[in-house]
Amino acid sequence: MLFVTTVAGGLLGLLHPGFEFTSPVELLLPEWISENPFVRNLIHPTAAQTQKVLGFSLPRPEAPYEWANAWGSNASVLLVWFVVGWWVYGRARHKVFVAVVVALAAVPIVYSLNRGLWIGLGLAVLYLIVRVGGRTRAALCAAVAAGALAFLLSPLAPLFAQRLDRPHSNDIRAFTVSATLAAATHSPVIGYGNTRNATGNHRSITTGKTGWCRTCGHPPLGSDGQLWLLVITQGFTGAALYVAFFLGAIRRHWRDRSPIGLGGVLVMGFVLLYMFVYDGLVTPLSLYLISFALLWRNAQPAGGTS
Repeated sequence: MLFVTTVAGGLLGLLHPGFEFTSPVELLLPEWISENPFVRNLIHPTAAQTQKVLGFSLPRPEAPYEWANAWGSNASVLLVWFVVGWWVYGRARHKVFVAVVVALAAVPIVYSLNRGLWIGLGLAVLYLIVRVGGRTRAALCAAVAAGALAFLLSPLAPLFAQRLDRPHSNDIRAFTVSATLAAATHSPVIGYGNTRNATGNHRSITTGKTGWCRTCGHPPLGSDGQLWLLVITQGFTGAALYVAFFLGAIRRHWRDRSPIGLGGVLVMGFVLLYMFVYDGLVTPLSLYLISFALLWRNAQPAGGTS
């Protein structure tokens, strides 16, 4: 049901991108906290982020999450469990519902302009084709082919192509990652405990926040991926432990070919892919760990947890 809510939030962001409201938490907090840009993102619900990724203003859905990249990360993880729960284990009417919702989800997924999400979904299809066999593989290939054809004939395809032709954020990400690694070498074991601000941006050292433009300047170091956030906040040690945890989950459960096992391992793979481009904070990390719990519980012997 959370996936259905995510799709509904994505459609809301496209149809009514200016939708927002003041949350109760926002009313309770003093203004000097609630007006902080990072805090405001977490406590002031909005439907979309309007950005000029393609050279003109376009809403990127984010409801019910904190920002557009979180919407993309969460949508892919929840899609896995939606298919497992309502398609694999569902009845005929559930399967029809899944087909309708997934078709609707394609619209905000494309309009999200999240290349990481697109790559993740593409790799997920390849992963499933490799790991399933027999008639399931044939049916999956047929469904993918039909879906790809429908997508190419739809109005979504040109928008997808435009985003691939305008990788404007590559320079920003490259600057952030290189500056993060350079700063992390000065505290490689335990990190700094928090992010650090960059001097200027990838174009000019003179760019920064001002009293009249609090969103100007470059994003904090570590803001372009969970791996880089860990490197700057908890050092290379913390980053290595994070990677080892999810790699270990894949290794332990790789042989589990049940629907939950296949889905859980896929989500663990998403974690390792998205850590290069998406932060795990705030909601994504919760879904990652809930997915790990489902994967672990599925592997326990019937009637016990030993």
